[in-house]
Amino acid sequence: LPAASVLRRAEARFVAQDLGAAESLYRRLVSLSTGSAVPYRGLAKIAMARGEPDLALSHLRDARKMWPYTSDLIAEEGEVLLEMGDAEGALKLFRLAVSLSPEDHGARYGLVHALAATNQRGEAISRLEHEVRTDAELDPAAIRTLAHLWWEETGDLEGDAKIEAMVAARHFYAMVIEEAGADLADLVNERFANITHLLQMEEDAPQSWWHGIYMPWLERNSWGRIASPFHYTNMVGEPVKILPGWEEALGPPLPRKFR
Repeated sequence: LPAASVLRRAEARFVAQDLGAAESLYRRLVSLSTGSAVPYRGLAKIAMARGEPDLALSHLRDARKMWPYTSDLIAEEGEVLLEMGDAEGALKLFRLAVSLSPEDHGARYGLVHALAATNQRGEAISRLEHEVRTDAELDPAAIRTLAHLWWEETGDLEGDAKIEAMVAARHFYAMVIEEAGADLADLVNERFANITHLLQMEEDAPQSWWHGIYMPWLERNSWGRIASPFHYTNMVGEPVKILPGWEEALGPPLPRKFR
């Protein structure tokens, strides 16, 4: 059979989760010496599906010997290194992939994850905020990652800087709740509620954080999207005030049907 036919069969067997047959077909392609990296990438996918990242890495490095400057192939190797816990090695590969192909979304998102894994949250946040601003599809999973990064950042900050990181995290969690499907939104509801409760415990809340920090942060960063007033007061579907004694007049009111 021509190599193209063997490749189609290998891909079909992989999709059908018949890994043994897929592996045999990919190895047959390797034996044909086509000069293509594709069969090695296929073998790497099979190795990862079997929970063998070391073997996957070996196959990807064989592939890169043929195609050394292919950004998505470099990014695939970076993903395997992240899986193996080598965040520093992955970071180098993702930076290389992005330098070779700045428009490669997979490489750019991989770089964000590698930066976060190496505790370089500042750059990770900056890069991911750029993605959120420019991604026409506005990937809710990316927004959730951005919210998580801001929340993690609060652990290293104090005073107004900590509050600003909290309102940033809250803002992006609210975007996920408003724009994502129910499954993804449900994953962040509790975190959103917890952050709001913490903010409401600040002195002179909600004026102190809503008007004093959140609104200036929105304006300074030119975020056109704003968490709705409903999310300001509504906690995980319960139409109640955030804390006992909170005066609703100090902040955006509940929608009438929930008062």
